[in-house]
Amino acid sequence: MIRTITQTITQKVEKKYRFAIHALFYAAFLFLHSSGFIPLESFGLYFAILLVTSFSVILVHYPNVTYRNIFMAVLLPMNLALGGTLALLLFPNISLVFKLSAIIAFSFLDYIILLINNVFLVIEDREEVIPLYRVAVTWSLILQIIVLIPLVASIYKFNVNSFYHATAVAVLAFFYSLYQIWVTRYDKDAKNAGVAEKIFLSFIVFFLVFSGVIGVSFIPSEPFLRALFTSSVAMFGLSYVSAYLKNEINKKFIFQYAFITIVFLVLMLIFRP
Repeated sequence: MIRTITQTITQKVEKKYRFAIHALFYAAFLFLHSSGFIPLESFGLYFAILLVTSFSVILVHYPNVTYRNIFMAVLLPMNLALGGTLALLLFPNISLVFKLSAIIAFSFLDYIILLINNVFLVIEDREEVIPLYRVAVTWSLILQIIVLIPLVASIYKFNVNSFYHATAVAVLAFFYSLYQIWVTRYDKDAKNAGVAEKIFLSFIVFFLVFSGVIGVSFIPSEPFLRALFTSSVAMFGLSYVSAYLKNEINKKFIFQYAFITIVFLVLMLIFRP
């Protein structure tokens, strides 16, 4: 029966409208939650958010979501849902204008993520590259970093040992690396990595991010600045994975991303509380 209802809905509503409806519901939820109408402060209820987000993403992407790509399809939307909700809860001292702007931005990101993921899901379904693929790959990396920032900043707001911060953020980076490998696999210039190689590359990203978080844990800094630095390390790791698969690693690449990371490290040192 559920499958029949899903087929009926998806046949009558085009994907772009499904994505827009999904984004609007997400914006409405963020507004109601941040305004206190939906009080969510327990891990069980946040887990429920992830489940609802996963189901809704499967619904809007139907029939292109399968057991092989379901995790990749829901990864960024779940991270955005959790990051947006936690950010508005844990950073309460913001103006109404900024809060509304953030809600609109999160909602727009949700729509763009669904659009970009749809490109990859369609390609996997057809098993052929479409013209939008290269644009989607470029935007996927940008979206990963943008989504990561508010989620990591929220993680840093929890008053726990830095080891737990580092572990949580590094695990996220590990999954993002798997996602980056997934979106790169249809690039004709990229090598076809095996399972062991994918896991090894993702552990490199895990190690880089974990080391970066631990390395700056002794520096007193605002969670948002620490999140920017952490995201710059993650961006280096994810870009390294893509460059490795396409055999594009060179000195210019290393210096470019090292410079970006150093800039955010300097900002942390300058703007200390």
